[in-house]
Amino acid sequence: MKRSEADMTPLKSIAHQHFASVGSTNDLALDAFREGRREALWVTADEQLLGKGRRGRDWVSPPGNFYGSLLLVDPASSETLPQMAFVISLALHKALSRALPPTVQTRLTVKWPNDLLYDRKKVAGILMEATQLQDRTGIVIGCGVNCVTSPDSMPYAVTNFAAQGHNISVPVMFKLFSAEVAAALADWQAGANFAAIRADWLSRASGVGELITVRLNDRELTGRFDGLDEQGRLLLSHPENGTSVISAGDVFMLPQQSRPPEGH
Repeated sequence: MKRSEADMTPLKSIAHQHFASVGSTNDLALDAFREGRREALWVTADEQLLGKGRRGRDWVSPPGNFYGSLLLVDPASSETLPQMAFVISLALHKALSRALPPTVQTRLTVKWPNDLLYDRKKVAGILMEATQLQDRTGIVIGCGVNCVTSPDSMPYAVTNFAAQGHNISVPVMFKLFSAEVAAALADWQAGANFAAIRADWLSRASGVGELITVRLNDRELTGRFDGLDEQGRLLLSHPENGTSVISAGDVFMLPQQSRPPEGH
């Protein structure tokens, strides 16, 4: 059964459950949906023992950083649900910008499809998961922010805010982020206003106009990052072969001078 527009109302208030230690905040939020919860819910934790990243990767989750997952039930049509990655990453960028000094806010950028970078190093990530029960769809958006620590031995450059000289406490992070998420979801209008979200996201994006490599499941493509199409798919132009439209993949900026490559 297709959900009606009345089922896709903006958020008015969101319940919040906090834990000292969990396996995964995403898993707890999904479990709440499977157990019958239909109202929006934030699940946060001081640490995760089984944190998850995209494509089955582990997300190292020691105490001191922000770990939170938001459960939404039937927030939009199935066609527009992928847009939520941009809605949430935009909200996270706005929240972190508010926590940073104005003089360094431009050093914080978003990277397609779901990372945040500080000085072109990964400082936060977002993971969306979904499950369906009968005619209801539960969407969980998990977010991790490196406030005080970041993992070692990663295949791409990472950092944390403490290492950059910025003190962003987890309680402040959650207060700012939860407020920005509610505002961004209202602005998005369940997909009706994605054009504005897309433009705002692109104004904060890393690598637009640069040569990048996109790693797909079966191959890699290199070209110029020419922005996003109307659905949020990445546009990768090739000098002799036109433009590729990419729905999912890992983006790596090509090294420039001594700067390390970026990726997931």
